[in-house]
Amino acid sequence: MLSGPIPRTFVDLLYSKSSSDYLFLQNYGITLEIDFSHNFIDGELPHLSLDHIRPTSIDFSYNNFMGKISDSFLFFRNINLSYNKLEGKVSDQILHRFDVSVVLGNQKLCGSIPPLHPCDSKNHGNFKMLMILLPSILLLVLCFSCFALVHSRSKKRVTHETKSNKHGNVFCIWDYDGKIAYDDIIEATEDFDIKYCIGTGGYGSVYRARLPNGKVVALKKLHTREAQETTLFKSFQNEVDTLKEIRHKNIIKLHGYCLHKRCMFLIYEYMERGSLFWVLSDNKEAVELDWKKRLNVIRRVSHALSYIHHDCITPIIHRDVTTCNILLDSNLEAFLSDFGISRLLDHELSYHTTVGGTCGYIAPELAYSVVISEKCDVYSFGVVALEVIMASSSSLQPANLRILTCGSHGEGKSGRKNQTLRQRNSPWVQKVQVKPVSKNITDSD
Repeated sequence: MLSGPIPRTFVDLLYSKSSSDYLFLQNYGITLEIDFSHNFIDGELPHLSLDHIRPTSIDFSYNNFMGKISDSFLFFRNINLSYNKLEGKVSDQILHRFDVSVVLGNQKLCGSIPPLHPCDSKNHGNFKMLMILLPSILLLVLCFSCFALVHSRSKKRVTHETKSNKHGNVFCIWDYDGKIAYDDIIEATEDFDIKYCIGTGGYGSVYRARLPNGKVVALKKLHTREAQETTLFKSFQNEVDTLKEIRHKNIIKLHGYCLHKRCMFLIYEYMERGSLFWVLSDNKEAVELDWKKRLNVIRRVSHALSYIHHDCITPIIHRDVTTCNILLDSNLEAFLSDFGISRLLDHELSYHTTVGGTCGYIAPELAYSVVISEKCDVYSFGVVALEVIMASSSSLQPANLRILTCGSHGEGKSGRKNQTLRQRNSPWVQKVQVKPVSKNITDSD
């Protein structure tokens, strides 16, 4: 195998004027054929002068020749320049003098006959320029995208700025600046007019608002005086911080919040049927909440508690699981809400805190110890489950709680249980039958 360029001395020797012997042979019809095919010869094609000698056949195929094809090859009888690394335009004279097959396999050649690529010097130049600039352009786009992503995340964490217009979407951001949508809230509630109020507590009120985009939300607004109190502000902020980290289908969704000099409010998804307490307290609503739906309420609340106790990175204790803090949508599906006094639980530490929660739902052991754990929520959940089954509220009928907190020694027989279950004259309650047992579980041996 030959490699490297063709030596200049070989070409000079071939065309030397002293090659009279060859001229003599040529006069007698003897021709010269040069065959360098199937080698590794590189460099440019040699310039073949026709002053003294004319080889009739040249085969340079299957090498690594580079450069352009000159028109001097027109004067040969046969040529083969295929499968090299030649480039540039092949003249029409060569393509018509020889078949296009003599130049096939040179990817960078162009010409007027297929399968050669058409020559377009302007577009070809633009393409080469694009190939040169493309890596730099892609690198700049990538750097800009990374910078924009980091800047966007930093902007959400550090500031509360947004480019939303007056009727912008306020439901897709957590670090929500209430100043942007405050006018929408004021307009939707007519400056928190009482006719939009759907509930009132000791520290705030809940309003129903339809925003300009048609979205109906519930606004949990602190009263102006309470908004100035540090304790209530911390409770408000605690609820925001807790709900920002929670994603569960049985826990109410927080869309945003507002810190404003005039008021503070949370933006929740709207629950059409209100609280479980309200449904249980209304005879008409209680009838619609049939046995199957009541079991579904209990199941959904248990799933929500299981999630915050076991599936969060840091377990969360709700500390106020009541029928007032369980909301129902239009399909009577239950959602756990109100995380204002919730606590993050670290099992390596013992949390001592003041007693928090609603009377009637607080675990009895908190009367003797202020160490909180998930068991506090489990006890409250048990009270809620009993209320759902009884179709009553502990706050309305506190005497019924004696079956949980004490032995009910006077009327602790099964007849007391039947009486408790039949206190609400609901059709579905009348179908419940409690089988008497031989011994009351609350009686001591």
